[in-house]
Amino acid sequence: LLADVIRWGIIKKNILKSILIFSFPIIITIGVLLLVGAFSSGGNIDSDGLGYYSANLNCFINPTLNMSKFVKEQPCGGGQIFEGLGYLGLGMILLCCINLAYCMSCSLTDLENYWKKYKLFIVLYCAILISFLVLALSPTVMFGDHILVKIDWPEPIMKLLGIFRSSGRFIWPVCYLIFIGNIYFISKNKWENNRAFLKILIFCLVIQLVDLSPYILQRKQTVSSPQGLSDNKLTIDAWNILLENKKKIIFKPWDMVYDVSEEVFQIGRLAYDNNIQFNSFYISRPNKDVMDFQELKYMSNSNFEKDFVYIFGGIDEILDENYDLNYY
Repeated sequence: LLADVIRWGIIKKNILKSILIFSFPIIITIGVLLLVGAFSSGGNIDSDGLGYYSANLNCFINPTLNMSKFVKEQPCGGGQIFEGLGYLGLGMILLCCINLAYCMSCSLTDLENYWKKYKLFIVLYCAILISFLVLALSPTVMFGDHILVKIDWPEPIMKLLGIFRSSGRFIWPVCYLIFIGNIYFISKNKWENNRAFLKILIFCLVIQLVDLSPYILQRKQTVSSPQGLSDNKLTIDAWNILLENKKKIIFKPWDMVYDVSEEVFQIGRLAYDNNIQFNSFYISRPNKDVMDFQELKYMSNSNFEKDFVYIFGGIDEILDENYDLNYY
């Protein structure tokens, strides 16, 4: 939106109207977020994981998650397998090579004419692409399993960038721009046969679908076989007895919910059916100070309630304190 508004403002020479066009959807979005309570939770804005969940320099040709039928998976950082997923697909890689070969075959005059005609578009396109690419790769720049650069930003900058904890996700719009740019470029090229670019696109599409077929089938299987309570790891009858006439579930420690999320979701379903509350659940960026304070309050022997169920993350949590509870 910003790039398009800049382009529009330069062409139409109307800065004020450009600012209004850019501001309007942002104001509307903030208004909607206010209405649904997005700013009332008191959660932490920044979070841990910046750099670990970045993108890898090899992401465009690295089919993590067994995505490709033809291209072998390459090493990368542990947090980059999912969050920095940027494999273009063999069809798109082939199309990139075709466009590059076409550029190399063009005369200098043709390239200069192309630059004059699309200069503004190219500059803005590259500005967006490079901005997202830098955000996706930093602050820990890796190639394969080797760290090339680790940028130690000052703490205020790290906290600001911590808003984008999984910075590797910024590689996704880079992929979209590569797709759009390559398809647009090949459609504008001067081919001897007007239908040549269409034949090339269809050929690359077929290669793309065949290459990504393992991943497509895997995703289809995942979404067509939803996991229900019948696949539960928990013994439902026992939990129904434990939760009978209870008002609240207390997890100790409160952040154990992130380590045993599958079981927590199952307990959550049972609790929802019985109108039972939680002290914690699997949500993004809770306020840690508030959660710690509430945990101390709930785990005080003087505050134990008969209509509460206390779930411990391990035997050490029980042995460290002398809680006056019945254990199961």
